[in-house]
Amino acid sequence: MIRFETDFYEKLFMKLDNNSVILRVDADGVHYPIWCSREFTQMIQGSAEAFIEKEGKHHMSTIHPDDREDVSFLFKNHITRDGRNSLTFRKYTLQDKLIWVNMHYAFVEHNGVRYAYCNYTDVTELKESQEQTMVMYEGLNRELHMMADDNLVSLRANLTRGIVEEVRGYDLYNTDRPGADVHELMKIRMEHMPVEEDRRKFQEAFQLEHLRDLYYQGLYEESLVLFEERHSGRQCFIKHSISVRKDPVTGDLIVLCIETEYNSQKVTEVLNDKVLAKQYDMVSYIVSGNYGVAIGDASLVKQGSIFPKRHTGVYMDYIREQVLPVAVGEEREKQELLRALSLETIEEKLSEEEPYTVDLSCRIDGEIFHKRLYYYAVDRENRFYILLKSDITEVLKQQSRSHQQLADALKEANQANVAKTAFLSNMSHEIRTPMNAIIGLSNIALQDATLSESTREHLEKLGGSAKHLLSLINDVLDMSRIESGRMLLKNEPFPFKDLLNQISVTVQSQCRDKGLAYKFSIGGDVDDCYIGDEAKLKQALMNILENAVKFTPVSGSVSFLVKQTAQYGDQTTIRFVIRDTGIGMDEEYLPRIFEPFSQENGTTTNAYGGSGLGLALTKNIVEMMNGNIMVRSWKGQGSEFTVNVTLKTSQEQPKLRKQETEQAFEFAGRRILIAEDVMINAEILKEILRMKGLVVEHAENGKLAVEMFQRSEPGYYDAVLMDVRMPVLDGLGATEQIRSLPRADAGQIPVIAMTANAFDEDVQRSLQAGMNAHLTKPVDPALLFDTLEMHIRRAQGD
Repeated sequence: MIRFETDFYEKLFMKLDNNSVILRVDADGVHYPIWCSREFTQMIQGSAEAFIEKEGKHHMSTIHPDDREDVSFLFKNHITRDGRNSLTFRKYTLQDKLIWVNMHYAFVEHNGVRYAYCNYTDVTELKESQEQTMVMYEGLNRELHMMADDNLVSLRANLTRGIVEEVRGYDLYNTDRPGADVHELMKIRMEHMPVEEDRRKFQEAFQLEHLRDLYYQGLYEESLVLFEERHSGRQCFIKHSISVRKDPVTGDLIVLCIETEYNSQKVTEVLNDKVLAKQYDMVSYIVSGNYGVAIGDASLVKQGSIFPKRHTGVYMDYIREQVLPVAVGEEREKQELLRALSLETIEEKLSEEEPYTVDLSCRIDGEIFHKRLYYYAVDRENRFYILLKSDITEVLKQQSRSHQQLADALKEANQANVAKTAFLSNMSHEIRTPMNAIIGLSNIALQDATLSESTREHLEKLGGSAKHLLSLINDVLDMSRIESGRMLLKNEPFPFKDLLNQISVTVQSQCRDKGLAYKFSIGGDVDDCYIGDEAKLKQALMNILENAVKFTPVSGSVSFLVKQTAQYGDQTTIRFVIRDTGIGMDEEYLPRIFEPFSQENGTTTNAYGGSGLGLALTKNIVEMMNGNIMVRSWKGQGSEFTVNVTLKTSQEQPKLRKQETEQAFEFAGRRILIAEDVMINAEILKEILRMKGLVVEHAENGKLAVEMFQRSEPGYYDAVLMDVRMPVLDGLGATEQIRSLPRADAGQIPVIAMTANAFDEDVQRSLQAGMNAHLTKPVDPALLFDTLEMHIRRAQGD
């Protein structure tokens, strides 16, 4: 050890503290120790001699290589500030332990030699604490920055100092800025919380004492969900996530707070707690053959539960120990259930579709409960599944009650339909019976050549009004049949061109009477015969054509164009185009034109009459024929209806109606038996038949008609006109008895229904009873004679 002169020694060592070292510093900055204190040698874990020797042989060998340049620069340049300075660097002890030291130093010269006297302090713990603090801050800052873009607010606050240090986010309040007062920040937030309880919770969570207690209890994190109205005006649930730290250098309490919108998560929580838990009494998972209950509590499940006794366990053990023993069924059925619930079956079924469901019935405490298990795949490769279990006992009971209610409602509806049909049938019959008398008597009266013109005019108007009333009745009945699905279309060959000619003749006559021009044309590709429902097609077309005539003023025109537009196989599309120059309709009304009882305005009904059902019926009929109907109209200029229907082509020719190839049929002298219980109708019918020279005999009910036919000689009667509703024996029963009589003419004589029963099922019942035709009252005399002629000719082989 170097010895110094007394005055220098005293001067130098007066400035030395514990942990001191004296260094000799050469001109080039090389320095080496020449003396060290006992405290310093303790710090470096060795003797002074060993330290001086090591540093003398190897310059700066006890200094960390990364710090040697800084130390060398300091001594080479003799850097001082106010005669004294310090430097913190890493230093190895003589036991090769790395420590942090803070070196305070000063330079002094003696006899031309520069010395440095240094005092060392071990700052390892402080340096490590600072580094931890930096790591913490870097982590907090990194977390703050990473979450800022996804959160409403991410902030770091120093609660000890009461200031905000950093803020980020996309929905900030006006106090969310660095340097802002924390209490002001909290105040603003509480002002935006409409619920008092939320304000109280928020204030308690951010109290300095509360956060300090959290920190010292080792509970560094806390979260709470509150309802707030943001500064932007949005109302939502906000989750406040709080992380508490202590600055190791300053001792300040640091809080990192993240605010995130929590609406979706809140809904999920409610769904889990209130909806999912109510719908499913167990939400669990299966992985690697083991199950775990995620949501569910056996104590909250109602009676009849098969909730697992343990929240985790082997899945198949649960099935065998708790499910199979209570399952309803024989042993074979239980084995099938076991296979259905096996992991192999679950895996197989979930590879086909999702979810895989299994229903089972359980007998628990003497009662039957019904369960449904739902399986979903999370990861098929790792056999990770979700299992949901629900009790469907009440659901099945409710379904059973609902089915019974539906069955009862259907029964009531059917009964109502039957009652409605019966009512309409009865009303139709009761109305048609007097209508038959009115129309029949007016027709008979019009045959009197001595009538005055005024009387004839009155009778014609009476007949016209009666026919109009009859058309209204027919429309109502047709709509009723369509709505109840009881209107059926016939599918039989009919002479198409003959039908068109009939329609055209009728419309042409109406146009001539009103002073309208009429044009009718048929495309060349139209066949003579098609298969379909002739009567319904005629009804649909006549509804449109009669409207065209009705709504076209004098000197206007109506045209009727028919052509074939397409043919494929045995299907043919026919287009009918009907144009008029009538009053037209507003474009706004056209979408409602086919609605029942639809009229453009109230004056239309008053001026032109009509039920408002014609076009609704037409549309339904056309659509039943796999067709469509379109309309264009211009107010004050006219309308155009286009109807497309599909008919089948016919390979056979129908029997054509009587032509003018044909010999006149002689009615005079032929004998007709009529069965009619209403005397006025019988008298009218007799009068009409006698106009053609027919001989008429009358029976007041079906029983008398059978007896009169039975007493007559074979061939005595040429035809029977049979009412259907009669006392003692109705017309259907009478016809069946006549057909069953053991005589040659019993099966050949034409029996024609003349009845006020107008439904399709009435026609079917008539034909099934053995009648040859069904005429609905009031009967058109021309149709009556045509029908009689056709069937008498057929019966006699003409």
